Amino acid sequence: MRAVIEFTPIKDSVIDYNYQYYVASAIYRSLGNINESLAATLHKQTTPKLYTFSWIQGRAVPTDKGLLLKEGEKYRIYVSSPLKEIVSSVISAFLVEKKIKIDKLYGKITDIKILKTPRFDYSATFYTLSPILVRGYSEHKKNPHVDLEPTDENFFEAVKKNLLKKYELFYGKKARGFEVVEVGRIRKKRIKIKDTYNTAWLMRMKVVGVPSVLTFAYEAGLGERTAMGFGMVEAWREKGVAR
Repeated sequence: MRAVIEFTPIKDSVIDYNYQYYVASAIYRSLGNINESLAATLHKQTTPKLYTFSWIQGRAVPTDKGLLLKEGEKYRIYVSSPLKEIVSSVISAFLVEKKIKIDKLYGKITDIKILKTPRFDYSATFYTLSPILVRGYSEHKKNPHVDLEPTDENFFEAVKKNLLKKYELFYGKKARGFEVVEVGRIRKKRIKIKDTYNTAWLMRMKVVGVPSVLTFAYEAGLGERTAMGFGMVEAWREKGVAR
């Protein structure tokens, strides 16, 4: 399930470039206000949290102090999860509150829509709405657990293993059939979450796999720390069918 939350700042506001943590906090806070038991479950959960959200979409102006979001402009955040209860609870909370706080920004909710999931065949082109984070083991660095790069031979294998592990966690059965066969438009992003810097990647990718796994990737996101706003993807589509 996927929804888009549209908002407008009540005044010109500059937010930290590393704003993902603030969006994650706003989403979690909204969950707690409308569905306290779900929020508590997610907080205690040690397995991967099966939801993700996008970067802020809209015309934000880079400044030396952060991103300027202008009063009267409309901005969007996409929220997605295979667990409908999460998305529906976020929708309900923001419909009731009619406002959102992101860092120093106070925004008024102007619209919320549930989006139709594209119909997946056995291949799709994904492009990222937030960068993909993948961690792995390196014998060549002091810290053996590092953020991998797409040039690392284990990067896309780690994306696959992470996705199939979450699929098994959600459905209670193993899945096969997911491969990244082509990538392009790769851009590196370094993002701070609390006191930790994460190296993540925006990209476009051609993937093949069984339709249920591709749908799950679309809803749950790719890579690690998706609940902190990493790994959300959109599917290129024609007449509602992913291509």
